[in-house]
Amino acid sequence: MSGQGRGLIRRALDALPTFLRRGRTPNELAQAWSEAARRVGLTEVLVLSSAFDLDMALSARSGGLRVEIQSSRTSRQTQLAIVIEGLGHHPGELDLQAESFETRVVKAIGARERTIGDPAFDDAVYVRGSPPLLHALFDAETRRIVLRFLQDRIDVPGSAIGRSLGGRASVADGRLRVEMPEPASVHPARLADTLSGLLAVAQRLVRPADVAGRLAFNLGREPLPAVRRRCLAVLVRDYPGLPATLAALRGALGDSDLEVRVQAAQALGDEGEATLREIATAEEAPEDIRARAARALGARLSVDLGVTILRQSLRRRRVQLAEACLEVLGREGGEGVVGPLGKVLAIEKGELAEAAARALGETGRPEAEMPLIDALQNPDAAVKLAAAVALGRSGSAAAVASLRQLETASDAAHRRAARQAIAEIQERLTGASPGQLSLSEGESGQLSLSEDEAGRVSLPETDDATASQEDR
Repeated sequence: MSGQGRGLIRRALDALPTFLRRGRTPNELAQAWSEAARRVGLTEVLVLSSAFDLDMALSARSGGLRVEIQSSRTSRQTQLAIVIEGLGHHPGELDLQAESFETRVVKAIGARERTIGDPAFDDAVYVRGSPPLLHALFDAETRRIVLRFLQDRIDVPGSAIGRSLGGRASVADGRLRVEMPEPASVHPARLADTLSGLLAVAQRLVRPADVAGRLAFNLGREPLPAVRRRCLAVLVRDYPGLPATLAALRGALGDSDLEVRVQAAQALGDEGEATLREIATAEEAPEDIRARAARALGARLSVDLGVTILRQSLRRRRVQLAEACLEVLGREGGEGVVGPLGKVLAIEKGELAEAAARALGETGRPEAEMPLIDALQNPDAAVKLAAAVALGRSGSAAAVASLRQLETASDAAHRRAARQAIAEIQERLTGASPGQLSLSEGESGQLSLSEDEAGRVSLPETDDATASQEDR
């Protein structure tokens, strides 16, 4: 007898105790499976068995889904696997499993996990895949059903009582899979309930034909603000300009969550300006949300409104909002912006004074130079450094003498900032016609006009060498 034949006989003998414990013949088991399939409306049902009926399988369809039941028997136990295919996912597009020691190890070594914004779901389910598909599929009810499924419970349609699967469930590569020990006797009604519950889960995980439309639909009925924020971000990033996206954004302008409203208004541009202005000026709104609204306004934040919000925030010591106004006013500039920014730099301390110095440098306006030169004498080292950097961005030759004084500071960071600022000023002046400014200092330390052949600005080599030695 061949080795293969001996192996089949050995498997048959090993399976004999299992058959005796079952109390059912293979034919009776096939009939039970077929009856369960009929009860849930499966079509194209085909039951197959291997040699000696050691393994059995059922193949059937439920609409666009393909259902397989596989039974593998050994002397120790009979393992049942139910697989539902046809979810329409691309490979790697959506993988789900319950959090476990294994998933914690995988995450600890750097595996990337997706979250949806629902703590109850995110803490219990390990998710990998595509954010658009994730947010399109997982509305609140689907999250509840899938969470129970991955935690070994399913809802039986038409019954208020859930059922334990008693096995391991997962979703990967467009298929739902459950592995569990097969009970000693498979009752058609019990198997039908299990199949019905699994099909209900699978149908919720079928890829929608219009992902953007489903995202917009979910956004309108999602109860958790954090999920709505992420869903909206996915819509804007992956489906910009689509009718479904624009409709969702307009609807989100009236959202109860201010962050969602800011997100939507920012994405809508001019159409969202009124909403951003409303939130930026709302005294009762959280400061961080008002700051986000002010930044989102950008060039649409007028100097008058920006200065008004700035003054109010300074009076109420809302530093985060004040910094946002300083940033926008500096970046967008405009007539009359230097005065308020210079006043903040002169009066305030710490982070606000630093922010004012950066903002003055961003304006690029000539009148911003003097407040920054004055700030080089500020006792706060961080403010002094911010002023030097700002002068490097927008200062003129008039700032060089004061920056040279900063070069003599004991702090290496200030010396480097001063030299860098002078170099940046020099670079901006390079290319002027003969008769340009020379940045070398005479005995009086004043700037003078020179006419060199190349028409370039140069720094004295001895000063650079000395400064280089100081920093070593």
